[in-house]
This record gives sequence, structure tokens and C-alpha cells, in this order.
Amino acid sequence: MKIPYGELFWDRKGDLIDITQWGSLRHGKDGLAYVRIGRETVNFLGDDIDVSTVWIGINHGWNPDRPPLIFETMCFGGPFDGECARYSTEEEAEAGHRQTVENLRRGEPPWFIDDGAFPSREANVNVEGDS
Repeated sequence: MKIPYGELFWDRKGDLIDITQWGSLRHGKDGLAYVRIGRETVNFLGDDIDVSTVWIGINHGWNPDRPPLIFETMCFGGPFDGECARYSTEEEAEAGHRQTVENLRRGEPPWFIDDGAFPSREANVNVEGDS
């Protein structure tokens, strides 16, 4: 899939939309319901970590040869504060959210932090590891 530069906005189904449509989906009366994929608070070794997965609708992949990265799981709090993974599809986002919560509940780092160290960095990977 080759994405021309400038095609930034995508709906949850992965269809290209314009900025007006994106704004309506993001900030309309059903905005939060449309945006949110999952949100849970998990206790990780004594720290409460909020795990939030959302549709961002703006391609953060910046690679025209790859599908757009329009969903994101982010951790808030604890040693993984600000760490995130991004996905192309809602199904990947749902699976990534579940896996992140499961890892934290087991006392393990999120799946997208592969080395176990806790540096602040952006993963930009999908569930299958195709980044």
C-alpha cells in the first residue's frame, strides 16, 4: 500500500477522510465513544498504570509504503509512563491493549518493550511486530 504524502486522516475502518470528517468523529457528540478502544488501570508492582487505547485517526507512521498507524496504546504512570505502541487496524489495537494489560498484571513490561529496560521511547509496532 503506497500512501501519498498528505493523506493524514483516516476513520476507524481505515478509510481515508478529510480533516472536517476527522474533527466531527473526534469531537462530535459521540466523540469519546468513537475514539476509545479500551482503558484500564492496572497495578504493576505497586504502581497504578492507566492503559489507554484510542483511535487517533492521524497517520503517525510516516512511511508511504506501510499502512497508516491510526490507533495507539499508551501507558500513563509508573515506570512505563508515556510508552506507546501504534497500530493500523482496530483489531490490532484491541489485541495490543489486551496484551499490554495482561503483561502488566503478570508483573511484566508491556509487550512492545522488548528489552525489559524502561527507557522512554516510542514503539511504533503492531501486534505482529510489522513496523
